[in-house]
Amino acid sequence: ALSNLAGIATSSNGATVLVAVGAVGNERAAVYVFHATSPSAWRSTVTPTARLTNAAEPAGFGSGVALSSDGRTALIGELAGADVFRVASAAAWRNSSRPTATLVADPEGAEAGGLSIAVALSADGRTALIGAMNLSTLVGAAYIFRAAAADAWTSSATPDAVLTDGPAGLFGDGFGGAVALAPDGMTALVGAANLTYGPVGAAYLFHAAATGAWVSTATPDALVGGDRGGQSGDVPGWSVALSNDGTGLVGDPSVLREPGSADVLHVAPSGDVSHAKLTNAASPPRDLFGVSVGLSADGTTALVSSIRSTVIFVRSGLRSTAQCYVPYVHGEALRAARRGIRSTHCRVGEVTRTTASRAPGEHVISQTPRPGRWLAKGARVSLRRRCWSCRGPR
Repeated sequence: ALSNLAGIATSSNGATVLVAVGAVGNERAAVYVFHATSPSAWRSTVTPTARLTNAAEPAGFGSGVALSSDGRTALIGELAGADVFRVASAAAWRNSSRPTATLVADPEGAEAGGLSIAVALSADGRTALIGAMNLSTLVGAAYIFRAAAADAWTSSATPDAVLTDGPAGLFGDGFGGAVALAPDGMTALVGAANLTYGPVGAAYLFHAAATGAWVSTATPDALVGGDRGGQSGDVPGWSVALSNDGTGLVGDPSVLREPGSADVLHVAPSGDVSHAKLTNAASPPRDLFGVSVGLSADGTTALVSSIRSTVIFVRSGLRSTAQCYVPYVHGEALRAARRGIRSTHCRVGEVTRTTASRAPGEHVISQTPRPGRWLAKGARVSLRRRCWSCRGPR
């Protein structure tokens, strides 16, 4: 039943985990809680600590999940908004089909064409961010809900604030398809993976002047992506993450040949905005690098996933310069492959060739060691190339 994984969330100490599982056949979607007495006490198990469902409103349940820092408050997306589940301690989770509170973000949108729900929760469990994107028009919004205390959530259909990227939203841009909330609950990052007018996309950053001071606005504080001059096939805004120090991470997977990237947005206390780009030289084409991203609370460590692997980036960058990272050069011309290998602090090893009688040009058909490995700086990467009437060592 765990084959249709919809999402995961963890507490700050890593001892409590939420696993959302989509509907399978006649089985309704559910969210499973796993809890260990300490982060070092995990053991392989097929028996969850608790199973959470919504008997009254099961449609769309589990579309997104978020967990407070202490592992006691869970926010779970459902068709028109999200459900809050709250327990007295992280060890007190039990099976439940009745949420502590239900937050209704956009009931009209759910009735008109269904909604895609993304959720995020502040570290203290008092601020909820719900992204709701209409599946018919792809117009969306992000909704802020606040509770006076983590154990004071009550059902509500009145958000504290509504965030959009225009007076009436931009048709087809997918705003609200991905959301992230800084641990302090004062900064929101909303993805808009625009697939309607070609893969362009963007992510919008919103900031509140103080905790609990959110107001509705259609004017973001900063923007990542959004231009049509980028790499063809890139989809910025597919996934987003935020840290407490003003750093945002925006997944930018590519649906075409390029493997994708992740964009780093940093907002300094002065209000200045800087950008950087994270890439993975070992990602093959169409690997969707950037399809999922994560960021530590202090903004120094980033996780960027593709359909095959997850790469860790550290802000200091010391690891990448002290070691050789084997890039993916399969299919590249020999000159480009050599350049790519040297750029990641490796060296080109033995190059062998296979002659092709029909295909003009030349390209790498295999490499050793395999891409994605960390080796000692200066380690050699051997290549085998196929070429047409080529010269050089066989």
